[in-house]
Amino acid sequence: MTPEQIALVQASLRHLPAMATLRLLYDRLFAIDPALRPLFHDDLTDQCCKVVAMLATFVERLDDLERQLPAVRELGRLHADLDVTPGHYAALGEALLWALRQTLGKAYSAETEAAWAELYRILSTTMIEAAEEQAAKSKAAEPQSTVALLAMM
Repeated sequence: MTPEQIALVQASLRHLPAMATLRLLYDRLFAIDPALRPLFHDDLTDQCCKVVAMLATFVERLDDLERQLPAVRELGRLHADLDVTPGHYAALGEALLWALRQTLGKAYSAETEAAWAELYRILSTTMIEAAEEQAAKSKAAEPQSTVALLAMM
């Protein structure tokens, strides 16, 4: 991300009614892909609180993105365990930008949208890659485990 994009994301986050935005985001996400609803608890309050805290911390440290990527990769691995797919990330990105447009008002511009889209692209790509790496490692380990199991019989 460019320094200008980082500044736009950080400034817009200060104007963001975070909980309201996340509630809109989840409503939009479930409208885009209703099959995602069962992946979440009925009451999204805790989920929204966690995402708000994580997002605030992440955006605050956005100028040191490389240092934060290991935690993002770990999130990708955790989400893979929850059966989150690359298509789910696409739906979430669409819902995120829509919710930001709805809640930022005058603080939202084409440049702000581009900055958030770039941030989301980096985060989602990193998470997807980590999930795919984990899946590849698991797949590679399966035949060895099967062979070892058969050898024990």
